[in-house]
Amino acid sequence: MDDVKESVGVFLAEVTDNPLDDFLAGLVERIQLEAKAAQAQAEAQRLQTLADAKAREAAALAVAAAPLDAASTAGAAGSAKRELSAEERRRRERLLAQYDNDGDDVVETVDGEVEIVYKDRSGAERADMATVQRNRNAEVVAEKERQQRAKAKEEHLRKVSREKELQERERERKEKAKKRTERHERHRGPG
Repeated sequence: MDDVKESVGVFLAEVTDNPLDDFLAGLVERIQLEAKAAQAQAEAQRLQTLADAKAREAAALAVAAAPLDAASTAGAAGSAKRELSAEERRRRERLLAQYDNDGDDVVETVDGEVEIVYKDRSGAERADMATVQRNRNAEVVAEKERQQRAKAKEEHLRKVSREKELQERERERKEKAKKRTERHERHRGPG
């Protein structure tokens, strides 16, 4: 903040001959107050967003828990059938439509009462999973990584081969130069 104050002070000193210390102090104080206000507003907005999210989550849990509580009390009583009120039926249908769940059967008895017949999911769930397409994301990623490693290995081997070839050429060139030097010295004679 001192750098900004100094920069602004130098700029304004060139423009005016009036003393600038009080003006700069007030300007810095105002900037700091605005920064604090913006920070407080951002914090208040964050808290409000958090409170809204918690309220939505609590409402969703309450809606989802009501049918589960009703189902657990029916299961605790040892009965596989349960009667639903109109409100519970609407809530259940809404949740089933939202999540497209293959749920239990709702059956109307001869008396006109609506009952739920809970399905046995012990072995049927595995049979249903056979029709669902398997998630192959991990396999696809692993295969791509394997291909990438193979490509890198191949590239490395090519590079090593090329470097060996270059080293061999360089060695041959040096050997040729050495022989040429030896021939020149033989022709020149002993020293």
